[in-house]
Amino acid sequence: MPLYVPKGEKIRSGEKINVSEVIEELKSLEFTGYIEVASKSGKGFYLGFLFFLKGEPIIAGVEEVVGKVELLGKDALELILSFDEPTVDVYELDEEKISLCIEYNPDEAFLRHVDELEIEKKHPEYPEYPVLKYGILADNLVESVESNVKTYLSQLKDFTGVVWAKENSKEAIVLLENGKIRGAAYFNVGETFAGNLAVNLLDFNAKIESYAKRPEEIEKVIRKNPEIEVVDRAELFKKYRIRPPEEEEIERILKGVLEDEIVEEGLKKKSPI
Repeated sequence: MPLYVPKGEKIRSGEKINVSEVIEELKSLEFTGYIEVASKSGKGFYLGFLFFLKGEPIIAGVEEVVGKVELLGKDALELILSFDEPTVDVYELDEEKISLCIEYNPDEAFLRHVDELEIEKKHPEYPEYPVLKYGILADNLVESVESNVKTYLSQLKDFTGVVWAKENSKEAIVLLENGKIRGAAYFNVGETFAGNLAVNLLDFNAKIESYAKRPEEIEKVIRKNPEIEVVDRAELFKKYRIRPPEEEEIERILKGVLEDEIVEEGLKKKSPI
């Protein structure tokens, strides 16, 4: 299921009860958290989640576990309400965790427009931070150095976060999870190279800043910008039965790309505009 479901504090467990009754009760308590609903019928085994903010249902999702059929939002809520005395567990969430649910769950899962809920989220007082590419906030700075980008990345064995590098017209964004590159983009002279190709263009010296992020933040950026995802080449070649290119061929392609950049940059410098 694509829902982001944080670990909550279980306050009720294993009750066979009508979901409508639970909703009315939690509304009166101004409950914040979620219910997990399990139901088995002739059509399959269903597992659903319904999130609450101050007693109001705000997010819903349900999955038929065997067939992997998923519903989100109002369709999911309608199905959950149709279950005949399902098993219901109730989990309480604090304000920080419900805010993460609002931030990281897909728009399709919301029962109200997500922008209306943003007003209700309580944020700690943070200073304003600049925004990097792809809407990444430049907060939680780990370090700022000058180094070769490729070499620097090779030293981040367990790092989860974002590395930003810039030198003159060259700029790069790299997303890592536990030291593994999950996403990358390289920018130079108005051109953008993303994903695996970008990784091959990171051998340059630059000012580098690294920012710690949560794994779900990395996943969210990649989900919204799938073009930057870095896929393991060996797995990709095996899946599509592609002959891996020789190293000489890769070097030739990269050399051509870099030569084109140099020529274009030179023409811009000569231009009187």
